Amino acid sequence: MKSLVKCPLCGGEASSLSAVGAVKIYQCDRCRHEFPVRVHFIDNPIPLETKVFAAIVPANNPADVRKTQMKVKRVFEGMNNFYADDLVRQISRGDRAWKLGFYSEDEVLKLRRRAVEIGLSVEFIPS
Repeated sequence: MKSLVKCPLCGGEASSLSAVGAVKIYQCDRCRHEFPVRVHFIDNPIPLETKVFAAIVPANNPADVRKTQMKVKRVFEGMNNFYADDLVRQISRGDRAWKLGFYSEDEVLKLRRRAVEIGLSVEFIPS
């Protein structure tokens, strides 16, 4: 079956990476770009004004990678759009900023509170 979701960068077909929640994460089959797509369910409509934010954690200090990784897991534990395997992959590549998924405003409030409590620096960028 042909995908109805197209990549905003190259126009290629995209496959769903996450299947839970109102925001699904898709990845382009051609260029591998990941992007959020809001899903509207007929029996439970989602308001169009719902904002989505990308969560980014700077990983500038190689000496603190393990400590930061543990904090990330504590803050994002149980979130539908957080995948520990993706975090490990980004750490293995030596990424300087870790992309931790897309979250609604309500989720961002909860995540910010948790991050402040344990001293984790997280940026939430509107998508």
